[in-house]
Parts: sequence; structure tokens; C-alpha cells
Amino acid sequence: MHGDADVDRNLAIEAERRTLLRSFLRERRARLKPQDVGLAPGSSRRSAGLRREEVAILSGMSVNWYTLLETGQNDAISATALSNVARALRLSEQERAYLAALARVPLPAPGQATAPHVPDRLLAFLDELDDRPTVIWNRRRDAVAWNAMSAALFGYSATSPVLHRNGWWRIFRHPNRHRIWADWDAAARRAVAALRWQFSREPDFVYDVLADLQTDAAFREHWETDSEVTDWMHEPASDVEVRLPERPAIRLDPITLMLPGSDAFLVQIYGHIDAGTARELARVFAIETVNAP
Repeated sequence: MHGDADVDRNLAIEAERRTLLRSFLRERRARLKPQDVGLAPGSSRRSAGLRREEVAILSGMSVNWYTLLETGQNDAISATALSNVARALRLSEQERAYLAALARVPLPAPGQATAPHVPDRLLAFLDELDDRPTVIWNRRRDAVAWNAMSAALFGYSATSPVLHRNGWWRIFRHPNRHRIWADWDAAARRAVAALRWQFSREPDFVYDVLADLQTDAAFREHWETDSEVTDWMHEPASDVEVRLPERPAIRLDPITLMLPGSDAFLVQIYGHIDAGTARELARVFAIETVNAP
């Protein structure tokens, strides 16, 4: 029975990969006009975007070969052919990497799938930043370590399920999500873009998060309609506002760092805190510490 479950899981992952590949190529093809790539507009076009045969010509391949790629049925495309498609569709470097990952064209290995041990120096760093909410994330966006201030402010607990400490999951499923993210729609779009990127790279690593989120209607809407992809380092360009019951809103400026020589961990520090914010954080910390079980 366990083997059957593994087979079903692998089939689901493969189906999601092919769906993402199809939707990505179709959307990127649709956003280009013939004149954008030096072709005549022509007539009797049912849509403004490029046709499959036009992308095929620009990529130097047959229409059938490109159609197989776009419909997720071509598992033997070369790196050169894929590069030609990326050039024809005017993809950015990040979009090229995303397409290559979905098409299973070999890329440099992103590292081991399971999160390694958090270095002791990072844990010591957490303790030193006792007045700044600080969280350490792995590539799956699980909070793997945090300081006491983050626990008080965001409710992290070592006894909670790992899924409930996942940053993507919390944006869509945490009961306080709209309180923590003042611009929730922007946060949701960023989360989906980063999750889509990570799924293309390490589908097995993030599939459990994706499968759980698929039960949420708001997530499904973003997953099916948003088309952007960003790597896991992408962070909000503006402050984060945290709104606690019967307390003034707390505005924090997230700063994200990566451990040199490693792609395993991100350190997110909420800095640039003024005196008023520091006092309010101290009050929250005192209240939550007293109320902690």
C-alpha cells in the first residue's frame, strides 16, 4: 500500500510539472505580438499573441516538436533547443532557468533536498538579536529557527506541525494572515511566484506544501491565474505591518540575508526599528511571555 501511495504522489507531481510547463509557455507566447519579434501581424488572428508555428520558426524547430514541448509531451528536448525557445519568447534569465527546470533540462544541482543542520553560528546570531524579530528559513520556506521576539510576534512554536511554520502556508492558511500582512494580495502573489519557482527546481521537496495549499480557494485562484516566477530570495519592497488585537500597528522592515557559500538558509531580520516600535515590541514580548503556557 505504501508503494501505491508513492506512485500516486509521483504521478501527481509529474502532472503538476506538465501543467505548469504548459501554462507558462502559453502565457509567455500570448504576451508577445508578432511585431515584437520582427514578424508581420498578418490577418485572421484569433488572439494577439504569437502562434505556435511562429514560435517554432523563431526557435528553428518543427511545429510538431514545439507543440509537444508546450503540451508537456516532449521529454527529450536539448539545452540548445530550449535556449532557442527562451530566446524566441524573450525570456529573462530567471524565466529561462524556470523553463529549463520544468522541462527537466539538466541544471546545476540546487543542493540536497532535505534541510541540513542549522549552523551553530546562526543560532548564536539569533540570540544576539534579542530585540529584533529574526527567523531562519530553509529553501522550502519552513521556519527552522527563530528568536523569542519572533515567537512572541508571529506565534512560532517548536511544538507546532512543520507545515504550520511554513511561510507559504501561513500566508494562505494562518488564521491571522490578514492581520500580519496589511497588503495580503501582494504577499499572496509573491508567495505563489516563489513557490512556483521552487516547485520547478525541487518538486518533491515542496509538494506537500503545494498539495495542502491546493485545498484553499484563494491559493488556487492565485496559482491558476498568476504567471510570475521569482526565486526564493524575493522579498517585499515595503515594510510589513503587524496588527495585534487592541494594540497599535507595528511596522517592520524585513532584511533578508543568505549565509555565504550556502543556498540552504535565509536569515530574515526585521530591522530599522524606531524607538516607538521598539517599545511596542517590548510590550508584546512581555505580554506573550507571561501568557505562554
